[in-house]
Amino acid sequence: MPIRPSTLAAPALVLLAAGCHEIDLPGSGGGAPPDSSWTQVVSVPGLLLDASPQWALYVSDPPSYDFLHLRNVGTGEDRTVRAESNIGPGMPAWVTAAGGIVDYGLGSFAGKPRGVQEFGGSGAVSDPGFGPLARGRWAAWRGRLDFSPAFQLHRDDVLGPTLVSTPAALAVESFDLADDGTIAFAAGTYTADGSCACDHTQLYVWSGGAPTQLTTDAGVAVRGPVTDGSAILYLRETGTGTSATHRLVYRGAGGAEELLTPDLPSTGGQPAIAPRRDYQLLNGWAAFQYPDASGAFHTFVRTPSGDVHAVWPAAPAGTRFVSLGPLGQVLLSAGGTLYLSEAPHTTAVSLGTWGDIGHVKWTGGKMYVVKEGGLYRLDRP
Repeated sequence: MPIRPSTLAAPALVLLAAGCHEIDLPGSGGGAPPDSSWTQVVSVPGLLLDASPQWALYVSDPPSYDFLHLRNVGTGEDRTVRAESNIGPGMPAWVTAAGGIVDYGLGSFAGKPRGVQEFGGSGAVSDPGFGPLARGRWAAWRGRLDFSPAFQLHRDDVLGPTLVSTPAALAVESFDLADDGTIAFAAGTYTADGSCACDHTQLYVWSGGAPTQLTTDAGVAVRGPVTDGSAILYLRETGTGTSATHRLVYRGAGGAEELLTPDLPSTGGQPAIAPRRDYQLLNGWAAFQYPDASGAFHTFVRTPSGDVHAVWPAAPAGTRFVSLGPLGQVLLSAGGTLYLSEAPHTTAVSLGTWGDIGHVKWTGGKMYVVKEGGLYRLDRP
């Protein structure tokens, strides 16, 4: 079982999740912002996994990446929260000022931790455990809790702490967590022999009590929901395997639904677009991208009033969606250069050439970018 970290000087949320689409960390080192519009607000002597203006989570001693550190940005104090962590490039991470959760993966090396461990909240351990997320005071993940035989979705109010779990009969396939603790998830059911009846997963919303089922169409499956706590985006799957097709659906707070994309063929049996990487929701805005018949991706926005329009129609070839801001700002990337398009999204401005970056986050109306050993804030008007 993973050891507990020493008590931190102040609580901070730590989240690592293997296999997430939101991060591509190339290595360690500080780097530099591409121009004077950016201010470096955090610098660490190692590989920065994630940071905020208050906290930084990083690993040192490459190439082993054994020591996981949490830095108080204000005081500069470092705490080693895990030795033998087996955390390195490609392991996404998040920090907030609430508590913590870490996914150590499958623990393929002797003596290395495995599964999900939470810090600062309920102190829960799931082995196996997968796919943690954190937003504000909330943390959520899938797994077996304290060696229970049931594989469930768990949510912790890390300031409580208050740990709750979905019913053991629900087989949760995927989920998303909003800032207010609301969770949207797709689930099937477990059969009597413990197998999963997941060919036709349905959409649920959950805020800690009994989950509410929102769809009941046995002829389709719900995949990859995301939510901002009010509206939901999800993929509606028709057919199975390599013949399956998907359409992105917007579901408003009142239950009305609208289709945002044409039928999208599967890629190797998987949807052509993925939650958070290719579609996001924030403050009533939706941004999404999908490929045309030639495989080229195009980005679109749905405004809070319901208007759907293309983002920067004259964007260079190969432009991809990166992040959605609280006022409908859309961050794009093309050839290593970042571009920002603001409503009404007819054009975009260059934010400089960055190459590979890590997390992009929006805090207090400002955009922050994690790259190698630093966290950078965009200070343009």
